[in-house]
Amino acid sequence: MQQIQADGNINGTVITGTTGFVGGELLIKLLRHSARRLICPVRAGSDQAAVERGHNRLVELVGKVDALELQSRVQWLRGDIEECQLGWNRQQWHDVAMQTNEIYHCAASVSFDLPLDQAHRINVEGTIHVYELAQAAAARHGNFERFHHVSTAYVAGTTNGRVDSDFVPADTAGNFRNTYERTKARAERYLRAEASSNVPVSIHRPSIIAGNSLTGRTTNWNVLYVPMKMVARGALPVFPRGGREIVDAVAVDFLVDGMVTFGQLDNGRLASHHLTAGPTAFTVTDLITLTSEMAAAHGKFAPSNTTLLRRPTWLALVAAVKAMTRLPKRVGAVRVKARMAKRGIDQCSVYLPYTQVNTTFDAAKDHDVLRVFGVNMPDGPTYLETITAYALATNFGKISGDRAVAATS
Repeated sequence: MQQIQADGNINGTVITGTTGFVGGELLIKLLRHSARRLICPVRAGSDQAAVERGHNRLVELVGKVDALELQSRVQWLRGDIEECQLGWNRQQWHDVAMQTNEIYHCAASVSFDLPLDQAHRINVEGTIHVYELAQAAAARHGNFERFHHVSTAYVAGTTNGRVDSDFVPADTAGNFRNTYERTKARAERYLRAEASSNVPVSIHRPSIIAGNSLTGRTTNWNVLYVPMKMVARGALPVFPRGGREIVDAVAVDFLVDGMVTFGQLDNGRLASHHLTAGPTAFTVTDLITLTSEMAAAHGKFAPSNTTLLRRPTWLALVAAVKAMTRLPKRVGAVRVKARMAKRGIDQCSVYLPYTQVNTTFDAAKDHDVLRVFGVNMPDGPTYLETITAYALATNFGKISGDRAVAATS
């Protein structure tokens, strides 16, 4: 078992989920704008594999030259949040705890369609295991500062109207769209109950996390990028909408900058923040229309002329398409088109509940504080144009992001 470097210096920050989108961006932020030593558990089959995976991730994020300069401040450890004590033996657990005075818990499953028990194991039990490391650190040296938890604004579930950053609905299936929302809400409940003066907690609630606010750069092509890509490539003739159709998307750099800023400001046993777009969030109609217009102007795409349907019409269409896929083989052309339509519906299916969101996340106070420190989320239309331009320039990740940024700047 690899041993943590034990030099008696209690200034280590643990970051989980650095191989993911948010954790990776946070890693680079702290490496470039703080002097802290970073301890990063990653899932791997061995200690050596963990070091290799971590180093490769650092190279992916900053390039080989900068990675060589920064790697001395990062300790990569084999660790799995699903295991008690992250899979470490007693000595390593003690050594890590002795050098940790801050934790950012970014690791989670963001799959919307996991069975409840699997999502619970990762998002709830995983959070408990990492929080226990914070408790161990506080018990051993008494200088633990704060446990930061990346939650989601969508723990509000299907609640309508305005919600603040402390609102968590009851733990019943009907209050949530999927097991992701429900288990992230469970993790919040645990932390809200356990937070103490010895191990204080900050809960950061982003909405849909998308590309950089200035460049649009992203390595995560899920959620809103799925219908965006289908529109651009002419594969989305119809799409549903309903209610206020709010698409609250937040830039990954705004999220990370907000987390770090509140990390320096928060005090007391418990704090929670909405790191969301706020009142300028764009809509489903904005997303589909702008993508189609920009893809057509781009010249290398043949976008769909997508028709937006209200829920009853959409459900009737889905039923009709399913029925047509069961037609006899002799009805070849109709059956083929139906199968193509069904593939499109299936690709978007887990995201469809988010086309009818009626929830407004109250972020006014958090935005006011962050604005003082120069942390701003651009208005919705401007941000949508930025992330769409990057997505088209990279052909949704198929072309180098560096080339895309250079071409669009």
